[in-house]
Parts: sequence; C-alpha cells; structure tokens
Amino acid sequence: MTGAHTATVEQILDRLRARVSEQNFTMWLRPMECTTLEDGVLRLRAPNSYVRLWFESNFLEAALAEVRTLAG
Repeated sequence: MTGAHTATVEQILDRLRARVSEQNFTMWLRPMECTTLEDGVLRLRAPNSYVRLWFESNFLEAALAEVRTLAG
C-alpha cells in the first residue's frame, strides 16, 4: 500500500474517531487494518471475527460513506 493510501485510511479513521468515544475507537476501529486500496476497492482486515462482525454491524456504512467522500 502506498503512502497516499495510508494517508487516506488515516483520514477515514480520523473522521470515524469523531463519531465514537476514544475507548470505542481504540477497541473496535483502531485494530482494523487496511490491506489494499486500489481501483476504488478498500480491503480491511480485522484481528478476529468478533471485531469484524462488530465493525460490519456498527461502522461499515459510515466507513464506506467516508471513502466515497474522500474519493470525491
């Protein structure tokens, strides 16, 4: 992943951070890892299935909205 992609992922996380408590951010969002961002596809990896399911249930739509906003 390029430096630009890393910066984009960090921007997404910063925007999501504003929506949750610091504790929730640290526990649920910070562990998410971006594996690739290319051709408009963002691939994330969670440390385990529990975090993945929580993220999908609670923040997937918000994360997608932020990707769309940043992509213009």
